[in-house]
Amino acid sequence: MNNCVKLAMLEVCDTIMSHAKERFSFTKHFIIATLLQGDLFPQHSRKFPDSVLETTVDAYPMLGKARLKTELSLIYEHEDFKGCSGAPALLQVLMGNKLQQGRF
Repeated sequence: MNNCVKLAMLEVCDTIMSHAKERFSFTKHFIIATLLQGDLFPQHSRKFPDSVLETTVDAYPMLGKARLKTELSLIYEHEDFKGCSGAPALLQVLMGNKLQQGRF
């Protein structure tokens, strides 16, 4: 095998690896979504998902870890949120209770 073929093969492998890394770089978002998965709230209220929180803060460094943990803990324990089946339902409960105005 000559050097040109070897270089071409290395370039193809590098391109494939680069594309694979790019495509799978957002898998953390699937893990993060479990923080707002309503059917997991009872489980999360018994044992907070600290590893998912760490992944979330790594992916979104602008979030305050301590505050996010406190807010999620309150959501997990409150009865009104136990029936939520995802982020849209959670948002609807938040909006319905005027939580954006700090009245809950």
